[in-house]
Amino acid sequence: SYYITSGSIAPTFLCGIALDYALTAENERDLLDDEVPEDLQEQNERRRKLQKAFRTLTPSQQRRIYKRYFLCMSCAEIARSEGYTISAVCNSIHRSLKKLKKNYDL
Repeated sequence: SYYITSGSIAPTFLCGIALDYALTAENERDLLDDEVPEDLQEQNERRRKLQKAFRTLTPSQQRRIYKRYFLCMSCAEIARSEGYTISAVCNSIHRSLKKLKKNYDL
């Protein structure tokens, strides 16, 4: 993947978020008495921050992030599906990830 080979933290960041969603769903189903409620509160806070940051992206940025990291489409596949060049899509995703990370950390 372009982002992994470039050493970007974006895949790690998004994979962590996806893992957090999966673990949160599992924890909510299988909550044990010895689990600390603060852990769930922290997960809920991270989810809220991510949703807020995601809403700062334009609709095309949201769509491309979704396609790239949740549907596992390549930049070339996204470009073909949207009628743009590969470089335009890759640049858009890169800018979107920077904006997402910046707004997530606020």
